[in-house]
Amino acid sequence: MRLTGLTCRLWHGAKPGFVIAAAHVVFLYVSITFLTPLILAVGLFTRRKQLLHDLVLGTLFVDRGTLEGRR
Repeated sequence: MRLTGLTCRLWHGAKPGFVIAAAHVVFLYVSITFLTPLILAVGLFTRRKQLLHDLVLGTLFVDRGTLEGRR
């Protein structure tokens, strides 16, 4: 994510802890394995373009430059 300039935040702006980060990885692989079409459909129709596992965990991926005031 450093290469693309993205950072993960919780819905209220805090950085996720270890448990949320680990759950994010687990939900990502489980949902991709079993629910691939549903994941893509959810991502197309949500306002913030969040995927299913992001909605379940309350996480957002945002541009790091925007958070630091560079853009």
